[in-house]
Amino acid sequence: METFWPLIPMAVFRPLVLRTLRSRLPWEVEKNLSRLAVQWSETAWRLIDQMAGQADTFMHHELAAVEELVGRPQQGKAEIEQALGEVRRLEESTSAVE
Repeated sequence: METFWPLIPMAVFRPLVLRTLRSRLPWEVEKNLSRLAVQWSETAWRLIDQMAGQADTFMHHELAAVEELVGRPQQGKAEIEQALGEVRRLEESTSAVE
């Protein structure tokens, strides 16, 4: 029937055509909104999965860094203790002045 629309005089059948189109309108709107909601949902889940993967990768890198720091031999421990002693002496000297 849709192929015959050019042959039908619109002045006569305009109300019928408009009524038909208006009756289809709610269904078309609902269908397109449903499709849009599905697209948004899929995009949101994809982004959430990507963010979870990035967080997982970040945590693995941080864990590896901590394991590396813990596994290192105690190099420079004497120098660090000496530097901390100097900082403490400076703190004591400045607090004594105040």
